[in-house]
Amino acid sequence: MRTADRRTLIPVLALCAALFLPWLGARDLWAPDEPRYAQVAQEMLRDGHWWQPYVNGEPYRDKPPLVFWAAAAASLPVGHVTEWSARVPAVLAAFLTILLTWDLGRRTGGRGAALVASTVLATTWLVVWMARRLNLDLPLTAFATLAVWCGWRAGEAERRGRAALWSLGAGAAAALGMMTKGPVVLLPVLAPLVVLAAHPLRRAGRERGDLPRAIAWGVLGCVVPLLAWLLPAHLVGGYDVVGIVMQHVVRRAAHGLHHVREPWYYLETFPADFMPWTLLALPAAWAAWRRGVRRSPVDGALLGWAVIPIVLLSIIVEKRNLYLLPLFPAWALLIGRWAAVVPDDAPPRAFRIGLGTVAVASWLLGIAAAAAAAVAPHVDAARPYLVVPGVRPALWRLAVLAGAGAVGMAVVAARRRGPIAERVALHAAAFAVTFAGVFSFLPALDPWKSAREVGDAIRSSCAEAPLAVYPLVNAGGFAFYSGRSLEVLETPEDLRRWVEASPRPACVVVYANHAGELPPDGDAPPHAIVGPSPERRDALLFRYDPR
Repeated sequence: MRTADRRTLIPVLALCAALFLPWLGARDLWAPDEPRYAQVAQEMLRDGHWWQPYVNGEPYRDKPPLVFWAAAAASLPVGHVTEWSARVPAVLAAFLTILLTWDLGRRTGGRGAALVASTVLATTWLVVWMARRLNLDLPLTAFATLAVWCGWRAGEAERRGRAALWSLGAGAAAALGMMTKGPVVLLPVLAPLVVLAAHPLRRAGRERGDLPRAIAWGVLGCVVPLLAWLLPAHLVGGYDVVGIVMQHVVRRAAHGLHHVREPWYYLETFPADFMPWTLLALPAAWAAWRRGVRRSPVDGALLGWAVIPIVLLSIIVEKRNLYLLPLFPAWALLIGRWAAVVPDDAPPRAFRIGLGTVAVASWLLGIAAAAAAAVAPHVDAARPYLVVPGVRPALWRLAVLAGAGAVGMAVVAARRRGPIAERVALHAAAFAVTFAGVFSFLPALDPWKSAREVGDAIRSSCAEAPLAVYPLVNAGGFAFYSGRSLEVLETPEDLRRWVEASPRPACVVVYANHAGELPPDGDAPPHAIVGPSPERRDALLFRYDPR
């Protein structure tokens, strides 16, 4: 790697550090996923459930264990899982994904493409948001990108031994993706590699037998790590991989479990999740198509990576916006390649409109935040979110920082000269200031999304009393912040029987829309330890006192 190339990487890593690291643990774990995943890691540390994940004292078979292992390992120095240590795997995954995107951009479009692709990816809304949350999708994205990168290197290798090593690496990265979230990792991995391998120009320059050998090494690299995990998990923890795949992969795809959506769902969510770069993504894809996918293996592979999984995921019944996250590096690389061929002195109209929209979006965000903070004293009870303590100051900070970011973008946009790649990167850096405002605002909303208040109340008011949650709402979060397991009650009959059979005092966590189903405590309602208020969303804690 040349020194000039490394110089473009340093500001990208600095930008990522500024976006992902500050105040990483300042916000409580947000329901529903973060506290549940953190509780899985906590029970791994506390009870040694390494092969079979547990949450709230029950086996947790929804997801593979790799991210939980990583969160538990990051928590070893302090001996328990914290908000900061739980989010370390996501931060590392974000850095790895952006670093690999930078290198793929350098290999497919040069230094300018690398700079644009990596800064665009680093400042995409969904990437920034997920990099600061305990989640499975960003680590899945990192391993999918790593598998594509290794496969790309295998195709570039001139010696068969090196090609075999890179193919092994691609298979191992795919295996790590499966240990993160299951076989779904194969969609973003196989799409670009199959298109690349099948391209006529690649076939013409390949010796006979090279592709079968690469496939064999890739399969071997995938199977060995999977067996190293699955065999002990089955023998020690009773992990039923076939049943889990049928329940959480096949059934989700064919019938859906929780998120059944229309086929056009991703056409609605992708533009918002890829902001502020959406208006550059579609013209960049069109520019790659016009350059000719038959003439360019690179463009064909990137378009295959960006588009084919969307088509396949649209057919599947269950859909979530997070499922598209492993495709974001491909879209960023398409923008990077487009920026690399755009004339510096006269960029196309679509390019100018896209960059201008980034600045306008930042201005609008700042204006909206300032307006919300200004009207907060006059809101009625139907809009309680503006009177949560800390929200108004946070909104003003958001308005100031968004305005500063927009001013920075306006200054950049006024520059008529200079490389396009540098101008796009400066726009990304300016928009990062707005993101800083967003994340200074979010901790003020902790009472809405955090289980800490109820967890602390359980510690102080319920002691060793029997404890239940009705219905199954954020049980992992209450378990994490209280340090206790909760019995899950699924029906009103379960709730009534539990209250009648439990020794007193007994405590129940319930959401406000189910509070009317609580049995009375003798002739009176149960005592509300944590009741509804404008400072909370609607998680309540009730105690049944001794008779």
